[in-house]
Amino acid sequence: MTKNLLAIGLLLAAGTASAQITTYVLQPASLEGALEFTWAEDWGLTPDLNDPANIIQGFTEIVSDGTAADSLGCEALTNGADLAGKIALVYRGTCEFGLKSLNAQNAGAIGVVIINNQGAPVGMAAGTSGPEVNIPVVMISTDAGANLRAEVDAGNVEMLIGSVLNLFPYNLAVNKQTVLIPQFGALPSLLAQDATEFNVTLG
Repeated sequence: MTKNLLAIGLLLAAGTASAQITTYVLQPASLEGALEFTWAEDWGLTPDLNDPANIIQGFTEIVSDGTAADSLGCEALTNGADLAGKIALVYRGTCEFGLKSLNAQNAGAIGVVIINNQGAPVGMAAGTSGPEVNIPVVMISTDAGANLRAEVDAGNVEMLIGSVLNLFPYNLAVNKQTVLIPQFGALPSLLAQDATEFNVTLG
């Protein structure tokens, strides 16, 4: 009986465990670091970011669908030549997350970062278009997007999205919502500047 319960427990843990993944700004140096994020992990064709083979890295570009101000990417994008091979940044609003992501994918983007317009990143429903998206899609906070924007416009922001450089292939967590990690916990110790990047404030 005890062995059966142990086996069931191990199976449940294995089914809910996930490797450590990150949305990380590589450059410019002034903005380098891990960002708080959510990701589209259940849209069907979007890659499993726990698998290091699915990691992406590239410079970022704001999408444009021909509308004024900050384009929301709800129409076919007009800056495909600029987006090709890059990570598309698009603001939340008006249309579903899946449509924004599909428009970026169709324009040649290798990934999508959605900037929330209402604070911290949230879960993203696929909507009608999401099941057709086969590139990574993450969301970052309003503040993170504001911090990045000027450097993105200047073409200086390079990001990495995925399992952290394969330095932690066995780093698993049973419940990612309740794991306590340092602010820069997504940064492997081999790449850390000093021990202060691993401080945790408890309480």
